[in-house]
Amino acid sequence: MGQKICKNCGNIITTEGRSKFCCADCQNNFYHKKREGKMFTKICKYCGKEFVSSKKQIYCSKKCCYGIRKSKQREAYRKKTTQQTMIKTCLYCNKEFVATEKHIYCSKECKKQFYKNNKISIVRKVYVRSCKYCGKEFTTTNEIKLYCDVICSNKQQKAVFLQRNKYYNNVKEKEIYARVCKYCGKEFTTTNILKLYCSVKCARKQQKAIFLQKSQCYNNIKEKKIYIKVCKYCGKEFTTNSNLQLYCNVKCVRKQQRTVFLQKNQCYNNIKEKKVYIKACKYCGKEFTTINNSRLHCNIKCVKKLYKAKMQQKKLLENLNNGNNNSRN
Repeated sequence: MGQKICKNCGNIITTEGRSKFCCADCQNNFYHKKREGKMFTKICKYCGKEFVSSKKQIYCSKKCCYGIRKSKQREAYRKKTTQQTMIKTCLYCNKEFVATEKHIYCSKECKKQFYKNNKISIVRKVYVRSCKYCGKEFTTTNEIKLYCDVICSNKQQKAVFLQRNKYYNNVKEKEIYARVCKYCGKEFTTTNILKLYCSVKCARKQQKAIFLQKSQCYNNIKEKKIYIKVCKYCGKEFTTNSNLQLYCNVKCVRKQQRTVFLQKNQCYNNIKEKKVYIKACKYCGKEFTTINNSRLHCNIKCVKKLYKAKMQQKKLLENLNNGNNNSRN
């Protein structure tokens, strides 16, 4: 923690960081006083109001700034769109009006009446043809048209598509085979040479029957041999299909595993067989019993206290040696 003086009010501050002011008000007042010397009175270019600001500011607010931007964009758009105007005479009423090169009429009413009075009829060739699909005769002004209607053209497209894909779509032309279902024995007709079953259900049932025939040795338990055995752990008799089973239950297996583990690690688990030593603590002098022959203290507290005593002795010896050396010098 360091002590500083506030730049605005002069009070003493105790801070850890870089703050130079005691509060936010002092900070705002300090920087406001700095700016007062650099402020100028100006007139807004858009609205004409007087305002106080720095050298860079030109407009009194954001609204004025956005208003000038919009006015400049409009002027640029008008220059692009506007064309040279000319004095012209209307074709219908013969009045003079000011307009661009494209305009011919003074108003929309004149334009409509001109088209009504002077209807322009364009002469086109008329062709007489017969429809390719139905054979009817029809008249058209289009040189390329071949069908009398949209319906006929769609039907002709379907016919062409069927001709190209004749093998897949024309089922009547394919050969039909009469077969007997392998599962149920019913007669059925198909166009597929490899089909053997009348439906999907019969095919699935046949697959199940084949699977059961292959796995008969696993599913038919009656055919398997039955062995009578005695459990190694509890001595009960039990019947099994496996010749390798030795225990009647999973519990007996786990109990047997525990006994084997204890037999192997007898020196660690059987504490009664270990030697017990009676000793006296080096710090407090109490007697205690242990299995470990190298133990010297009754508990951890005595060990810590002895360590502290040794450290204090070392410090005293160091201080005495330093005092003797200073006295000699």
